[in-house]
Amino acid sequence: MTNYTSKSFDNTNKGILWNIPVSADGQKEMALIKQGKLNFEGEQRRIYGVSRKNKDGEIIMSILCEIGTLKINPEGKPNLVATDEARPPDSKGVVQNLELKGSYKISSWKKTSEGGNKFSNLQIQKFDDEDKPSQQYNEGDSFDEIPI
Repeated sequence: MTNYTSKSFDNTNKGILWNIPVSADGQKEMALIKQGKLNFEGEQRRIYGVSRKNKDGEIIMSILCEIGTLKINPEGKPNLVATDEARPPDSKGVVQNLELKGSYKISSWKKTSEGGNKFSNLQIQKFDDEDKPSQQYNEGDSFDEIPI
């Protein structure tokens, strides 16, 4: 049996999917609320919006990018789960290795289509000079003028 809590466990190219936690009132702590596509620097990506609370208890929408899919493996043998016998995977699929290229800002506008369907129009863009601090502070500077 593999010890997943061991600090010496090598988790390279491995991961875990957990069930969504449920609150005391029986509600899932996350909910899929939107789906769509986003063209990110010329590449079309399937994206999802998941409603959840952040660490401050505020409701936010996480934007998630699909990296792959799983489907049931018809050759799987889940009945062997409690045995020492080697078994094929219960599910199989394909994932993409997405290259992280830094952080971008994202903006959203609520809109309604001509057919009456509500949607969120998204725009992403690189952070530029207007988003950088307007003043550099050096050792020995007075901090009475920091604009916060």
